[in-house]
Amino acid sequence: MADNQAILKVSMADESTFAAVDSTTGQPDWSGLTFAEIEFESAELVVQPLQEDRAPTRCSTAEAPPQAGDWRNSSGTPYQIRRGVLTLKVAVDNVGSSGLAVTDLTSYKLARTLLLDDPPPSASSVITTGVSTTRITPAGAADWEYGALVAVSYNGRQVTTRCTGVDAGDKILSPALPTTPANGSTARFFHQLFAKSTWSTTSKAFRLDGQGLRWYALGCQASDITWETSKTGVIYQTVTLQVAQCDPDHGNGDPTCDGQGVSGLVRPNVLNCYHSMSTQWAGQGGALVEPAESPRLAVQVEGWKVTLSVPATPDECTDNAIGMIGWRRAGGITGTVDIPMCTAEASAFAADRSNKARRQLHLNAGPHAANNGFCLAFGGVWHRADPYIRERGPDIWRQKLSLGIGDYSGDTDSGAPAASADAYMIVGWGR
Repeated sequence: MADNQAILKVSMADESTFAAVDSTTGQPDWSGLTFAEIEFESAELVVQPLQEDRAPTRCSTAEAPPQAGDWRNSSGTPYQIRRGVLTLKVAVDNVGSSGLAVTDLTSYKLARTLLLDDPPPSASSVITTGVSTTRITPAGAADWEYGALVAVSYNGRQVTTRCTGVDAGDKILSPALPTTPANGSTARFFHQLFAKSTWSTTSKAFRLDGQGLRWYALGCQASDITWETSKTGVIYQTVTLQVAQCDPDHGNGDPTCDGQGVSGLVRPNVLNCYHSMSTQWAGQGGALVEPAESPRLAVQVEGWKVTLSVPATPDECTDNAIGMIGWRRAGGITGTVDIPMCTAEASAFAADRSNKARRQLHLNAGPHAANNGFCLAFGGVWHRADPYIRERGPDIWRQKLSLGIGDYSGDTDSGAPAASADAYMIVGWGR
């Protein structure tokens, strides 16, 4: 059941052990966690008490009370097991001039409970020579890892690509940039999270406060993440977290907020940015030679919504009071990219469904500046629906691309690739 009282304050803590389970008592102990208040747009907790219904008794037609999912200590005190689902909506921000590390950002920390971390190369690199739209010679070649997201400025606006290989000192990029980078220009890298065949096991704890309300949500791990643009160009990230244990402490509910956030943080904006796809990959089924070096297809969009889902199921165990020791990923990735187009692009995708073609896709938010910007990069999106079909809105007909998220085989396999080189999807915060 949902707790309908308003959640006015949310605080988050790292867990050193799953659900803060004490190794001596076997019960969660949130007293030792260090909670820090976070900014959020909305929050909802659905508490799901663990219980089993019982059949009516044989000597009566009345219903019998359910068997509660609880555990009793040596004194006979019951401890109620309550699973739950926590949904948090936050704005995507970046470090800016705040002096924080990217690991302090709420949007980064929440995404980190599903996605894996890829230590980035240096913050930036000077392009010594722009060879072509897909090849450059950088000053610090060691900084250019395979799979790394790269941002450059084009007409004062951010555009991104990926480093997919090396050729006699030149770095190979895909999809192509709009124009050959100028000699001496600056390329910026990203702090990267990525989705691959394995998933993060990081868990968080949350303290949720309202008037006469306090819940501790323990052993939280994300199963769904959505990124969606707003009319103002800001990106909102909604995270659905599976909760291993919900503990009430309503007598200590304290909605008093510590402040109005950290000064100097910036919110990357999708307005005045370039979004791009690669052109169709050669061959049936989207086969692509390695390393990728694909031309660019500019995509003009109204906005976008990206949903990534990886179901989680309890890893059950009788060694503690909550009956589980973690979350297991139940099945593969399900991802959808919905893009309403502001200009018709159907002809460019005419053969994609027949050819089962896949394309690289980069959705950007700028500006191109230090500790700013954001990017969602996909290695192989494919069409879920016919791109020629229009949707009728309240005023006009619109073309809408509905894309699935496929795997990627476009990075070079000579040498050791970066951890995210063959990722389904990369989420990047600009450095």
